[in-house]
Amino acid sequence: MEPIYVIVRSILVSVLRLLFRWKIDGVEKIPRTGPAIVAPNHISNFDPLCTAYLVDRAGRRPRYLAKASLWKNPVMRVIFSGCGQIPVERGTGNDSPTRAAEDALRKGEVVVVYPEGTITTNLDLTTGVIV
Repeated sequence: MEPIYVIVRSILVSVLRLLFRWKIDGVEKIPRTGPAIVAPNHISNFDPLCTAYLVDRAGRRPRYLAKASLWKNPVMRVIFSGCGQIPVERGTGNDSPTRAAEDALRKGEVVVVYPEGTITTNLDLTTGVIV
């Protein structure tokens, strides 16, 4: 595992456990080994942290497909790249994010994708998917 991921995970898990009383349902639906796609709803900027916490509770490491503009901030670029996240240049037709996600799945990793592609303003929540 990348050193940056280990550091970021340690900090985030500690802070999230300290600040919130979590009640998690469905962690058993995430397979302990092998490839998985997690496709949750995306209604706030807090969702990736919640999803990461859920995936971590299943003993897995999340790999996110995330908008490439998040890599513009130099600190975030180091964190996202160091944690193995996958940048997506929206509207370009570039298939490298798809290939990176397929490669991660072939390696038995967990890939997280928000089907809306962005935070949705539609608060009619639907059931998330774990494949």
